[in-house]
Amino acid sequence: MHKWIDQYRREGLGGFGRSLITAASVMPADACCRRTIARLRRQRWTGKQIATEAGVSPATVSRDLAAWA
Repeated sequence: MHKWIDQYRREGLGGFGRSLITAASVMPADACCRRTIARLRRQRWTGKQIATEAGVSPATVSRDLAAWA
């Protein structure tokens, strides 16, 4: 909530036309991790299982699998 208030104080109503999340906050998986995700998915592992094995968040697995679809 404080982020929104600070943004309003800095930029007024015009500041609400954009997200507070920067593009850099989403870190892509490296090539090795992507191969691991693909290999485990072909073995019919669930996203949560893949995330635990690969050491990444379930959101990263989901994002990577969606890119393959």
